[in-house]
Amino acid sequence: MRPQLNLVCVLKFHQPLGVSSERLAECFDAYYEPVVDALEADRGLRLNLHFTGTILEYALAERPEFLPRLKRLWNEERVQLLGGAFHDALLPAIPERDALGQLNLTRQFMKAHLGREPRGGWLCLRAWDPSLIPLLVQAGVGHVLLDDAQFVTAGFKAGDIRGHFTTERAGHCVKVFPIDATLLRVFHTSQAAGTKKALDEMGRGQVGFSGVETFAGNGEELIDSGQFGMLCGVLKGEYHWCKTHLLEQAIRMFPDQGRVYLPTSAQPRLGDFSRPADTVARRARLIRHMETMGIWKEAQQFGGGVVWDNFLVKYPAINQLHKRMLRTSARVDRLRQILLERQRAGKNGSGETMARKILQKAAAGLWKAQNHSVYWHGGAENEGIYDSQLRLRAVRELLVAEALVDRVLPDRKAENWHGLKADLDADGELEALVVTPFFQAIVHPRHGGTLWELDLRKKGLALQTMVVPVEEPYHDMPTGTEVRLVDEDERDTLEGLPAVPRGAVEPALAKLRLDGTRRGAFQDHFFGAETTLESYARRQFREMGDFSDEPYALKVYEPEYLGQPGVVTVSRAGVVKDVDRALLLRIDKSFRFAVDKPRLHIIHDLANRSREPASVWYGMEWTFGIPSGQPEAARLKVLGADDEERQAMLTDGPVDLGDAVWVEFLDAAAGVAIVLQFEEPMGVWWVPIETIHQSPDGFKQAIQGHTLLLHKRREVWGDEIQTMEVTVDFHEA
Repeated sequence: MRPQLNLVCVLKFHQPLGVSSERLAECFDAYYEPVVDALEADRGLRLNLHFTGTILEYALAERPEFLPRLKRLWNEERVQLLGGAFHDALLPAIPERDALGQLNLTRQFMKAHLGREPRGGWLCLRAWDPSLIPLLVQAGVGHVLLDDAQFVTAGFKAGDIRGHFTTERAGHCVKVFPIDATLLRVFHTSQAAGTKKALDEMGRGQVGFSGVETFAGNGEELIDSGQFGMLCGVLKGEYHWCKTHLLEQAIRMFPDQGRVYLPTSAQPRLGDFSRPADTVARRARLIRHMETMGIWKEAQQFGGGVVWDNFLVKYPAINQLHKRMLRTSARVDRLRQILLERQRAGKNGSGETMARKILQKAAAGLWKAQNHSVYWHGGAENEGIYDSQLRLRAVRELLVAEALVDRVLPDRKAENWHGLKADLDADGELEALVVTPFFQAIVHPRHGGTLWELDLRKKGLALQTMVVPVEEPYHDMPTGTEVRLVDEDERDTLEGLPAVPRGAVEPALAKLRLDGTRRGAFQDHFFGAETTLESYARRQFREMGDFSDEPYALKVYEPEYLGQPGVVTVSRAGVVKDVDRALLLRIDKSFRFAVDKPRLHIIHDLANRSREPASVWYGMEWTFGIPSGQPEAARLKVLGADDEERQAMLTDGPVDLGDAVWVEFLDAAAGVAIVLQFEEPMGVWWVPIETIHQSPDGFKQAIQGHTLLLHKRREVWGDEIQTMEVTVDFHEA
């Protein structure tokens, strides 16, 4: 008698933040409705489906028959819909209050429009932390899915990872289904004969086992490749011995495989992008060596798992966006708590009703900005943080959420000038937050005394939203121009990355320039005499001082009178070295944010603390993003010391615009013009920040931001202080 195989098949459908209605309509026609068609046509097929909130909302508004069809299938126990974060957030990466809110929002939507609450939950990127268990239970989620590799890191042997297990935290229990990597590979790549063979072998391996094998895959990829139709055909011909089940049915029908405690982890494929590129290469070589020795399968259970949080280390832009999201969450929660207190006090007037509606809108914006798509990069699978429009959409949602909170809870101090010291980026050090009617800014003393954030509140624009290129695992792909002095085997592609034929050339990578230096707003540099525009643009210049990325002391001075700007001052005493001597210098840099107009005033004192004169080439660097995310809309114009105007497009850079007395940056698409004025002529260099990264559409070369350098050669006598002043005005364009 042929052994029976029990399968759980899960398809997930995801959409990124800000997806267009046109794209959603295409996806309903190409993916979502064909899956429902297949289920209605085959009564033996049972699928578990996950749709993000964006898809469900569109279905409610634009596809009135879609949700009722799903409801009928669910009631007939032919489909099970999984819950999860409504806007596809990484649950361990957001505050517990938001995680619970998103889980409950999905639960409420399904209850209202599908008649049932979801009992299972989908975890984006399989990002797992044991602290999630009480939240999942509180939101009614009784079972989730994780990768089998996450069980391996907990010490399980490959043959023991099947069925479903129980995990718990403080007495709260959740069932966990391990996703079989073999099934994932077979269903995504094999033809019908290969799929039948794999199922047959798996069925024979289940003799004496009472449980399910679990497959979970990307629904769009399966349909695009034709694998979904093939799989449905194969299963239909094998129902006499190969049964498909819903997750809830499997829990009822088959015994639990026991208790398990899993460490904090995420999908294994994230490892190549969350880790530094050089460690990825070393790890791949080590794995190949162990495979040659025949010990890799045995050894991998003793290795560590993938932790999503390492994306916060590798990509400063992800960390910056994540910390901004946390601050916005705290603001929204403050409004929530105040309204709860008012409600308990019996205040239920029309004003309170309106405030609660505003709270709902603010929370919706916050939760949309928590969509996981922008908080990672996955090469050919996910462009992520390198997608400038995706990045800007997330920031705009946060800015709108904060503006909504301000409508209900206006900060009287911020109507004039409000400053405080706090650890705003969770690095263990204090930064200065400044809020005025026109600005919200963060001065980061640890990062060279620069502006970490600069927002134009009335326009809802965040300027410091750029991505600095970092080394990726695919950046060492052969270009066809380098000399290889290694064995041919060393040219193998790293595990998990797309194969590159021998001798293949990726032209964009040949032009790749990585620097790894931190950049910011109003960063101090001292250049070697040999520095050129080209070497500066490549970040291959000699840094003569220890000011650019070293910590500064921080002071915040409240305004003496209402309507006057306060001052944030950062100071550092450091050394500028030359070939045969070291000079002791001190920089005091003050930021004044006007309260009556959108104006920023920077006063920069350079003091020579040595007895001998200091001859230095000083530069103040401002690196910021493109407010519209459209490089072609950015233009720079300067008024030279010779009273002649010169201009350049960002796409023309790098550009030497000579000595100037004022500079105008214009982003017509964003409707903003930034004008800098100097008391004395200064040299101006303008350099685009470019990344070369992999995306689902192939390699992309993109301008992510730009650097404006104001530079001048200075002679500072012993014990002399020279002052440089820069006034920055922000206008409508």
